Amino acid sequence: MPLQAIALDHPSVSELLRKYAQTQDKLKSYIVKAECTVFADNLFTTYNRDLTGKWKKNQFLEFRTDGNRAYRGEETWGDANIGIGRTGLTRDKANCRSWLWDGKQYLVSTSWRGDTHSGSLTIYIGRQAHAFGKELALSCQSTFRNDIEGEKIDSFLRKALQRSDKVFVLERKEKVGGSDCYVIEAVTKKYGTHKLWIDPEHGYHIAKSKHRKVNQSGGSRHGAAGSVTYSSSEVVRFEKIEGIWIPMEENGEHGKKTRGGEYSKRKIHTKVIEVALNPDHDALGSFVLNVNNIRNGAEVTIYSDKKRKEYTWQDGQVVDKNGRKVNYLPKKSAGKNKRRLRNTQYEQKAGEVFTSNN
Repeated sequence: MPLQAIALDHPSVSELLRKYAQTQDKLKSYIVKAECTVFADNLFTTYNRDLTGKWKKNQFLEFRTDGNRAYRGEETWGDANIGIGRTGLTRDKANCRSWLWDGKQYLVSTSWRGDTHSGSLTIYIGRQAHAFGKELALSCQSTFRNDIEGEKIDSFLRKALQRSDKVFVLERKEKVGGSDCYVIEAVTKKYGTHKLWIDPEHGYHIAKSKHRKVNQSGGSRHGAAGSVTYSSSEVVRFEKIEGIWIPMEENGEHGKKTRGGEYSKRKIHTKVIEVALNPDHDALGSFVLNVNNIRNGAEVTIYSDKKRKEYTWQDGQVVDKNGRKVNYLPKKSAGKNKRRLRNTQYEQKAGEVFTSNN
């Protein structure tokens, strides 16, 4: 066989990562709605013992991003929070939470449907807002990609190559869902082992992945020394939207096992039901707080760098204990951001641009 043919049939790690990144670069701005079912099985003998057992929760998720600003919304029902006895809930009793970064302020709201409690709104401004906002944006941008240690997987593997970790492409392709996929394996000194199936028939997306790490120190955010964290995922359906392959349905699993026999397991099924690529976010109000979702009487906490102040939500605005409106934004940016706390007809407008995939 000619050498050129061999080279084309067995691309390098760098070449596969480049093609993967090219597809990801086309997915910078979008609105995605998805349904998710989570099955959990936990055994805790020290901390979090009230979370031991098996449970199931359902979620409706929404992600919006333009590459800089971001929004994540979720409704959770079923066994929404077993730690406080919120189990067996129907959707009309769901826990509703949202995270919003509009480029200036970071807002987190939470409430329970059908509950007398008014919920809460937390607002961050200043340096803390930018740090949280950047993290949210990265999270929302990972909707169609796999990340490792909070980093894009192509960047992670390129750094692994620079560290002289073992990263290589298997000689033979392997089938995933009927597609012949290239397989990348990585054995890193610090971040465990990773195996990725790259699907050239569907835009070089990652069709399947497996990750495993043995934690070396008790101080890591992943748990005690000697504990094992693992995850896997497999796309079961792709769909082409506006000329771009999109992963539409996926099965995943992740968990942790400790030396002491404790464990935490999650099996997750996610199905994308609506996608809008490159929408007009400003016209839709994608990054505007929807005040209809915040009840009168909600507790409002505002963090400005190291300062914390407590207020209340009333009639679409933040008020003090005497009912007077609070202008909490810095004067130099308040004028630009007044429009960010207005009532929005987002749901009505957004329905006009979605590509439905029910």
